[in-house]
Order: sequence, then C-alpha cells, then structure tokens
Amino acid sequence: MFQFEDERIVRDINNSVNRMQNCDMANMNKTVNASAKQVEDINIIEERIGLDNIDEKLRVVAESKT
Repeated sequence: MFQFEDERIVRDINNSVNRMQNCDMANMNKTVNASAKQVEDINIIEERIGLDNIDEKLRVVAESKT
C-alpha cells in the first residue's frame, strides 16, 4: 500500500516539475519573440524616418536594443 502511494507522489512531483518547465519555456519563447519583433520595428523606424527624428527617450531605448 505504501509503495503505491510513494509511486503516486513521485508521479505527481514529476508532473508538477514538467508543467513548470513547460511554462518557463513558453515564457522564454514569448520573451525572445517579443524582443525580435521590437528589433524589427526599430529597424523599420530607422529606415523610414531615422532614429534622430523620434523622441529622445524612445531613441535611447531603441539604440540600447539594437
């Protein structure tokens, strides 16, 4: 009886760890994708109007991301 309960506990722990890892990976993927999109957008702004023609605070942030 105790062996069955031990196995169930181990399975539950493994499942919880797996779910946490999946969430972490999904969050990292979202972060990477958002960062890539921001760099794309910054490049478009730079090509079309130039970073010198936007607000100084935005320019500082844009330059720090590229």
